[in-house]
Amino acid sequence: MKKVLVITGSRGEYGYIRPLLIKCQDKNEIGIDCQVLATNMHLLESHGFSLDEFKKDNIEVKYKVWNTLDGNNNLTMVKSLFIFGLSLVDICSSEKFDAILLAGDRGEQLIGSILGFHINIPVIHIQAGERSGHIDGMSRHAIARFTHIHLAANKDAADRLEKFGEQKKRIKLIGAPQMDEIFKFKYNIKKTFKELSISINGDFALIVFHPVSEELKTNFIQFKNCLNFLNSIKNLTLIAIFPNSDSGSELISNYLSNFLSDKLFKFRNISRENYLNLLNSCKFIIGNSSSGIIEAPALKTPAINIGRRQKGRLRGINVIDCPNGNFEELENGIKEIESPEFMKKLENIDSPYGQGDSTDKLIDIIKNIEPNSELLTKEVTC
Repeated sequence: MKKVLVITGSRGEYGYIRPLLIKCQDKNEIGIDCQVLATNMHLLESHGFSLDEFKKDNIEVKYKVWNTLDGNNNLTMVKSLFIFGLSLVDICSSEKFDAILLAGDRGEQLIGSILGFHINIPVIHIQAGERSGHIDGMSRHAIARFTHIHLAANKDAADRLEKFGEQKKRIKLIGAPQMDEIFKFKYNIKKTFKELSISINGDFALIVFHPVSEELKTNFIQFKNCLNFLNSIKNLTLIAIFPNSDSGSELISNYLSNFLSDKLFKFRNISRENYLNLLNSCKFIIGNSSSGIIEAPALKTPAINIGRRQKGRLRGINVIDCPNGNFEELENGIKEIESPEFMKKLENIDSPYGQGDSTDKLIDIIKNIEPNSELLTKEVTC
């Protein structure tokens, strides 16, 4: 049986790894023992304490690492990551893991890759090789250098990894595991409305807006523009989810907390099932979340993408970019979404991130992993 340390620090990452963790609940049948390490946002009440989602899904969390310092600025972000690294060293020195599984591009994943590479634990990286327009994008490519097996969600990402000098034998094109749920989930928006105590007659927009730590002032203005513009649209209800824990999140969170509108519903965190129901049924998703890029196309859901957080990421025709996030761009974006031409395009949209069979491919890769010198010794090809 393969024993795998699965590191996760945010609710977004949980969507990446949840299909695998659910399949591996019967570890004796599957042959994989997934030992979950939860940190950062999962353990914070201010971010919805998403550790509860693991409990709902009957997924054991073996390790909990409290590392996040108060302040939500660039300095506390960096200090928090090094605190996490110290704890991770202790865990990996007392247990023998066959692999470390990482997902996405956040700092905790980067720390996990550095540790695994230095102490010869094979590192497997979900959603490797993609581009995005802020610090997480740089983290993703730094992770690639310390990763032994790259799991690419599409050919664009796989080709980029090879161009960066990663050995072709290490790059596995499997799609995005979170897409497995998208294609198999039984959608029920009425159930979600009941669980969240939401009363809606008509259309609603889903707002998911995260800070961009390199441009906090611009990012905050874009968020204010977004919220005020949407609030001015008649007959449109708003459902907003609070941001992640990156530097600048307090600016957005405080503004959202104090924004008074009888058409706005706000949530610190919601379950994966409720999120999928909202994403499937909303008139559009707006903000800068990767779910508008990755998951929304498979649901034929329009996405208005604001700012540079997802700059350069492969996207479907459902995405309308508003790089400056001003009122004129937002108004034009709404007009385009409502046009018959755009709605017709959505009818034939393809998902750029897989067709729902990624988890089985991931399981095969983990089961066949052999921590020998061929795997652990990397060469850069350029």
